[in-house]
Amino acid sequence: MAIRIKSQWYQNDTAKTPKQTASTMAFITWRVAQNTLKQMRLAQFDIDIGAQYFAFTREVLVFLIQVLDRMAHDRMTTEERSEFVTALVIRVAEILQENEDTMLGIPAEGQTSHFDEFITLFNELADHYAEFGHDEAGPDFNFVRYLGHRIGNAHACQRSTLGDRPNLPQKYLKR
Repeated sequence: MAIRIKSQWYQNDTAKTPKQTASTMAFITWRVAQNTLKQMRLAQFDIDIGAQYFAFTREVLVFLIQVLDRMAHDRMTTEERSEFVTALVIRVAEILQENEDTMLGIPAEGQTSHFDEFITLFNELADHYAEFGHDEAGPDFNFVRYLGHRIGNAHACQRSTLGDRPNLPQKYLKR
């Protein structure tokens, strides 16, 4: 299912800073991640609202930011790219924190904030995603496969109808 995304700036005649571009891309990235989540749920994957919902969302957001970083590499100077990615990660973390704090509550004093949790995950996975390829066609198979691996290992979602499918051999249904 397609989502509507505004593709032109309101004031098209002025140059945009990497930080302005990042702010806009953060919102679009959030919408794409939410649409991905919606499509997974429509495909009957059980992704309950709560910690599981946000675990899935965080993984998709990190993946999307990595793709945007690769695209920025091809279009921006090193300084612009650094400013863009830094601002993008911070703004996405802010949006995620607003939503997690609203849905799950603010973590207790002494616990890691949702903002810091996302930043830590992003920094951890940046080195992992750096090993995968990306070209003008987009991320390579291993890049996308790693996202699937991360989601699968985190048990962020499970297909709700898997046990009801008679055409699968029983050995695949064991957990």
